[in-house]
Amino acid sequence: MQNEILEKDANPDLVVYAVWFNMLASDSREAWPDELLDDPRVVELWDEPRVLGRWLAAQPGFEDKGLVGGGVMWDTFLLFGREARWQTTPTHLVSWGYTIVGARERLKTDLASALAGPTRKQSRLGSPWAIGARASFGSAKEPGPDQR
Repeated sequence: MQNEILEKDANPDLVVYAVWFNMLASDSREAWPDELLDDPRVVELWDEPRVLGRWLAAQPGFEDKGLVGGGVMWDTFLLFGREARWQTTPTHLVSWGYTIVGARERLKTDLASALAGPTRKQSRLGSPWAIGARASFGSAKEPGPDQR
């Protein structure tokens, strides 16, 4: 994610919310390197009780958009357009995929399309944003501070 997407596209209109939690026995918040998603556009959150993953897995319209195991959505990206707002549920989902590593080409393509629209300054709608929920990408360990 850092090398393949964030470093290659410095568009300031992108906002990424990375929500991390233990899902596999090898996942550990303490073991993650802090520099893995080292980008000012990334907001990282630690969700030990898996609140977001459980909530998304149970939402009509989202239950089939990600990898769901044990009633928790994980290892999934959700890409929302500029017009997205989170009222009762998030709106304007433009792309999704899982596993994050397996679907990374789709994420890159769909993100480029979402960022090709008017800039944040030109639009009253805001920035495209993405949520990634999982503890690890492949064999690399991810950071998980409560919030950077």
